[in-house]
Amino acid sequence: MNAVSTELEITAGENRRDSSDAILTTVVRNVLDASGRDELARLYCAACDGEVVLCGTVPTDSLKLSAVRLVSRLSTVRCVSDYIVVAQ
Repeated sequence: MNAVSTELEITAGENRRDSSDAILTTVVRNVLDASGRDELARLYCAACDGEVVLCGTVPTDSLKLSAVRLVSRLSTVRCVSDYIVVAQ
């Protein structure tokens, strides 16, 4: 019974993390959408264990910086990795 109990606890922990990752991804998406900039709203975002990844293309360095700053301000974000390309 102990092995089954431990396995259930591990699975429950993974499900909670998956749920919090989905919530954080949704919050980041909402922040980018609410920025009022179409370029930021088109960025791809994903979250895993408090780490957020942003991907896409923006026309200026300032928009790239804005995206990272907006997401970094969220209290549940541990770090932001960006793979945002500035179109030349």
